[in-house]
Amino acid sequence: MSNNDSSEEEDYLSMDLTGLVEQPKEATYSERRKQKTIEQRQRGIIKPLRQAEKETREAGLSTRIEADNKGYELLKKMGYSEGMSLGRSMPGRAEPIPIVIRTKHSGLGHEEELKRKRDAELEKMKVIEKKRKEEEEEERGDFRERMMSRFAEKQIKGDTWKSRIACEQLDKAKGLEESPFWPRRKAEEVAEREGGDDDEVESRVKSEVVEEEPTEESPSEFELLEPKEQLAQVTAYLREVHLYCLWCGEGFESMEDMEEKCPGNTADVH
Repeated sequence: MSNNDSSEEEDYLSMDLTGLVEQPKEATYSERRKQKTIEQRQRGIIKPLRQAEKETREAGLSTRIEADNKGYELLKKMGYSEGMSLGRSMPGRAEPIPIVIRTKHSGLGHEEELKRKRDAELEKMKVIEKKRKEEEEEERGDFRERMMSRFAEKQIKGDTWKSRIACEQLDKAKGLEESPFWPRRKAEEVAEREGGDDDEVESRVKSEVVEEEPTEESPSEFELLEPKEQLAQVTAYLREVHLYCLWCGEGFESMEDMEEKCPGNTADVH
């Protein structure tokens, strides 16, 4: 039994398994030639046909006609020397007519027409882009002007309100009881400013507040003016009557003192 087992083990170990391994497939002649051509191109030994034709053509065009050329000899016999232009009075060419190689199959003039259309389209796009930028810049300028105008208008209204309050305070300090320059007040503002009992507040509100609801009485000429004109009139009144400058924020002893210390009756000069 042991002899049979040992013989089977020897037979198993001595088996030829080389036939079971897949042998590499031998390349055909075409495949070997193709692979060799690829390797040669990668090393620069074989160049593509177009590139080889271009280099050969450029080399031929850059080479001058040799002195032993028959045409060159005939030109020399007629008085031609290297570098001269052709013609009896030498108005002609000094260099050969350049060669333009056409690599595309379109008709004559087709490429020039396409180039002209591309240039025209490009010029049109430039004009559109320029116009768009100008419109954007104009819109930004209009926006800045609108914002500056709103800010200036708001500033004028604020200065007008301050000047009318200052006018009211200075007029009351002199004993005046009424002026069209004084600001129109709301009932809540009067009650908060005066304080006191309800009956007293109500009587003062009725005597001091100008109703906001429409009445038969038309607004005064001063109220119909633009805020800028209102401001000019009130500040002029403050300067002439009370020797007071709104933007300086102080009063002066005399008109000469005001003219010496105050730069003027506008916010810009301050």
